[in-house]
Parts: sequence; C-alpha cells; structure tokens
Amino acid sequence: MTPKNFYKRLKNFINSYNLPTIPEKKVNFSLERVKAFLKSIIKLGLVEKERWYYIPFLLWVCIKKLRLFPLAVYLAICGYHFRKVFEKVTKEYQRNKSFLNYYAKPFLDYIGEEGG
Repeated sequence: MTPKNFYKRLKNFINSYNLPTIPEKKVNFSLERVKAFLKSIIKLGLVEKERWYYIPFLLWVCIKKLRLFPLAVYLAICGYHFRKVFEKVTKEYQRNKSFLNYYAKPFLDYIGEEGG
C-alpha cells in the first residue's frame, strides 16, 4: 500500500472514529513520548517517502479531531513500521524465492495432507 492510500484510509478512520466517553484523566506527557513524536516528525515528515502526507495529515487531525491526535500519531507510526517490515520481508522472499520454495515444499505438502 502506498503512503497516499494509507493516509487516505487513516484519515477516513480517524474521521469516523468516536472516542469512547471515559472520565477525564490527567494527560500523560513524558519525555519518551515527546521524543517519539519529534522523531516521527523528522523521520515521517521530512525524510521518508510519506513526507508529503504525514504533516498535512497531522494538521488535518489538529483542526478536525484534536482529541484523537495521540491516536493518529500512534497509528501513523504503526503504519510506517508495518510498511517497512513488509518491504523487508518481501525483498528477502524475492531474493531467496527458489531457496525457500525448495525447502518449504515438503512442509507445505505435509500441511496440505494434514489439512485436507
């Protein structure tokens, strides 16, 4: 999934999500959370290929759904992480496709016999 599609879906989710009503509690600011947010601004907002979508998305959340801002940042970071892991796994699979197919075939055949 491209960053454009991801942020479109994330925006749609944030727009339709209703935060459950829970008693107000003190906001938990911590140095680690602030550092993670600043790191996300640098990494996702300036360096990576989603830079054209991350900052406008955060601005949109600030204007439309400010209470969901922490969730929006968290989900954007998770999306970035999952995209990176998926890219790494698919790259590794493509590099070792014949090796994996050769060694995985007996196992897959065995699973097919057991499952069917």
